[in-house]
Amino acid sequence: MIGIIGNLVERPQEQVASDQANETAQDEKESLDTPKTPAEIDAELCDAVISADVQMDALSDAIASMADGSLTVEGLNSICDSAVDVCFASLDTIEKYLDDETAEEYAAAAEDAVNNVAAAHIKLQDYLKSSDDSDIEYTLTCLNMRNDANIAFVAARELYLMNSGFSTDEIDALNEALGITSDASSTSENSSESEQKSAEPPTESIATSPSSKAPTASVPESTAELQPSTNQSNERTVYVTETGSKYHYDNNCGNGTYYESTLQTALNRGLTPCKKCAGG
Repeated sequence: MIGIIGNLVERPQEQVASDQANETAQDEKESLDTPKTPAEIDAELCDAVISADVQMDALSDAIASMADGSLTVEGLNSICDSAVDVCFASLDTIEKYLDDETAEEYAAAAEDAVNNVAAAHIKLQDYLKSSDDSDIEYTLTCLNMRNDANIAFVAARELYLMNSGFSTDEIDALNEALGITSDASSTSENSSESEQKSAEPPTESIATSPSSKAPTASVPESTAELQPSTNQSNERTVYVTETGSKYHYDNNCGNGTYYESTLQTALNRGLTPCKKCAGG
């Protein structure tokens, strides 16, 4: 009798749990079946990119902390682990819209922006594991990786909103609500202003508050020695693709989708000159 009573007591609890699970599944199905408005899609994709992008600011601060000895390699690795987790969560959100015919290009640009953030942190971790040198100047390349991706993301976003019927004023209002701005920014407030501020192209800023910095990274002063010494040549405009290994002087060279950059930034990313148009 004890066993029977026990089963009679437990069964309603199991049934309640099952009913709750079914209700949750039904709610999720109804949510998926209900089309999102363009504004809702925009808000989700922007939030996903912003969540990942702010990890780069945290990485920038961590690099400064390592430079002054207040952060260990283990601490930096922990920050990178957390950032990659955030990126994976953002990619899960973005993935829902990669098959949406109206938003797939916008979602793909968002995916590239988040992947760049994840790649920067993973690349830094690989470097820290393979080197006994605590000097982290190498990460300048990682921190600059997001610039082109952010430019492409903002351009894809604007095209998506315009194609969805939003006016310029409405897009501006959405930008203000989400904290999306565009301005010219240096690579670092702490680096040599005479070299770096003149070298960096306009940067698309995905900010989370009025006081947030543009998504170019602050790098310790010691990274200034990575900059080429000839300012005039460093300021030259070049053309790059998101994933290519070359920089070009001619934006019609080949079939790639080119973005305007500077020779300085291209060199920092480890790009080499194109043999056809840049004399490589």
